[in-house]
Amino acid sequence: MSAPVASSLTLRVQPGARRSEIVDWHGDSVRVRVAVPPTRGKANAAVIALLADCLQVARADVKIIRGLSSRDKIVLIAGLDSDELNRRLQIAIDATNAAA
Repeated sequence: MSAPVASSLTLRVQPGARRSEIVDWHGDSVRVRVAVPPTRGKANAAVIALLADCLQVARADVKIIRGLSSRDKIVLIAGLDSDELNRRLQIAIDATNAAA
């Protein structure tokens, strides 16, 4: 039996943006904007929903493992290896840039 596949992702989050989107790479991190304020965990919930939607995984497969009260977060994505995670992230970034 093989071990479950999961990948970690470092984020730089901008809460209170005009719209929620995965913006681009910021060094080793991915810049993410969410359209809700950072109050009572709303921004964290929005980050999880955005990532799950863009990466086509269940919300339960996305967990913030560090940085719950910070703009800099580390997120664990279950079910995706790092190559597939990077491929899906690039698709989301390209879609954001095409819409701009």
